[in-house]
This record gives sequence, structure tokens and C-alpha cells, in this order.
Amino acid sequence: MIRLDLAGEWTLSQAGKRDRIKATVPGCVHADLLAAGKIEDPFYRDNELSVQWIGQTDWVYSRSFTVPADLLKCDRVLLRCDGLDTLAAITLNGKAVAHTDNMFRTWEFDVRGALKPGTNRIEIRFSPPIPKSKAPALWAWLELPDADARLSDDFLHIRPGHAVDVLAKPAIPMTLSQFQKNLRIRSLIDTYQQKG
Repeated sequence: MIRLDLAGEWTLSQAGKRDRIKATVPGCVHADLLAAGKIEDPFYRDNELSVQWIGQTDWVYSRSFTVPADLLKCDRVLLRCDGLDTLAAITLNGKAVAHTDNMFRTWEFDVRGALKPGTNRIEIRFSPPIPKSKAPALWAWLELPDADARLSDDFLHIRPGHAVDVLAKPAIPMTLSQFQKNLRIRSLIDTYQQKG
């Protein structure tokens, strides 16, 4: 097996802007902007208020890397991504290869057809997790009290017009009506309303 590690130095830019700064992957936009002196420390006093615009902006991470010819002799070449923060679009050499919508999973994509021997370029464009629409996405999680259930995905990104499938396996036998009666869907909104 041949491995190429794409961690390390990348560049970061605000989508649509020419200014680029050095970035580190794995990492995050805030840390890279802070290291480049573009923002004040968001963890100091109330500086967080002055950097809210960062989460409402598209950001692009990019870098070049070299692909050995032997790699392209493989049947498949997988691009493996961990922790892509929610909404991301990945391009290789200008060709769209993937879109992601969940930070809490590992993504793998066969990108052999988008690669070439020698120098290649990858770009990952991150979009704001809260769309600029009247019907925003909702972060939710499922609970099945007193059933000790195993869920295929227990933290969901729910968006208007997009179905979400979750496989639930309660540890105790129950009918469909018992399941429906006991299932609880919670959101961050519920959490904040309970505290307020």
C-alpha cells in the first residue's frame, strides 16, 4: 500500500479574495488567522464577538502535492478525510470529487480518476454551517430513554429538503409504537431554552 500524507502546510484564503496565508492541516480557520496576525486571540476577553464573521464566510484550504506514477497503477486511490468541519466541497485539479456535510465521521473517496502523475492541486472549500436562508439547518441528536439503544448516527445535521436515515437498535424488545412513543429528538435550541 502506498500512502501520501497531506497533513502539514497548506494555504488559506477567504473565498473570492486573493490574499492567501499559510495554514496548517489539521487545524482550523481561527488558528490560522491568529497565527498570521489577521485576528486578535478569540479566546481573550470578548474578542470572540469581533470574529463572528469568520463563521459566516466561505474559506478555501489548498495545496499542491506530488503523485508518484506507481500510485496511479492501483485499482483505487482513496482520499481519506477526518474532521472536515461540516459543509465542504473538495476539488482535485479543478475537478469536483466530493461534498461533505458531517464533521463527526471519516470520509473516503476514490479519486484515482482526478489525479495525474506529478504535481496535483487539492482545494477544500468550507461553507458556513448555518445557511443564509429562512430555513436554517438544525443540529439534533436522538435519545431513546430506558432502551439502551445503539444508533448508526446520534448527532445529525438536519436541513430542509434533505432526508436523514438513522438505524436504531434498542437493547430491549419493543414494538414500533413503543419505539415511536419513546423516541426523543433534541436540538441545541432545546438545550438553550432549558437553561434560559
